[in-house]
Amino acid sequence: MLSNTLLFLVMILLLIQSYIIYSIIKLVRTFLSEIRTIKGIQFGSLQNGDKAPAFRALDYQGKKVVLKEILEQQKVLLLFISSTCPTCKRVVKELPNISNRANFKIMLINNDESNNDQLVLENINESIIYIKAAYLFNTYKVNSTPYVYLINQSEEIEISTGIKNPKELSLMLINEDFRATS
Repeated sequence: MLSNTLLFLVMILLLIQSYIIYSIIKLVRTFLSEIRTIKGIQFGSLQNGDKAPAFRALDYQGKKVVLKEILEQQKVLLLFISSTCPTCKRVVKELPNISNRANFKIMLINNDESNNDQLVLENINESIIYIKAAYLFNTYKVNSTPYVYLINQSEEIEISTGIKNPKELSLMLINEDFRATS
């Protein structure tokens, strides 16, 4: 009789302990997801050498865009922007000059699906793919704009960085062109 009571108490204690561990794990998971949403922190961001997440999306004209298909032909520069970001606006104004010199495909990805994107549309040409898709910011773990990923034909990230001005992007791409030709 005493051993049954003792066994019952041990079972109750194990059950309580399991619940406490479950609760702690749940709190830690919530805490980590909160850290990730703090502006500017790249918690678990994609790094150089990582495999780039594949995606399919529609561009602003409704055409299907498949990253993997484009990578079969050439490298891809993913430029993440927001319509309300002043630095992004300056970078977008320089895109025609940059795209004329580029030896890769430029994909402009805007997380702002509701604001007017007239400035963007005025400054892109037929060689630039423009996509409005906030979910790609989550896929690529982008928390600040403008942000750049250069993806090679092996689907690996060669460059992963935020940019502060159009000149910084141009210099980065000139260096990339130099590396590609040497």
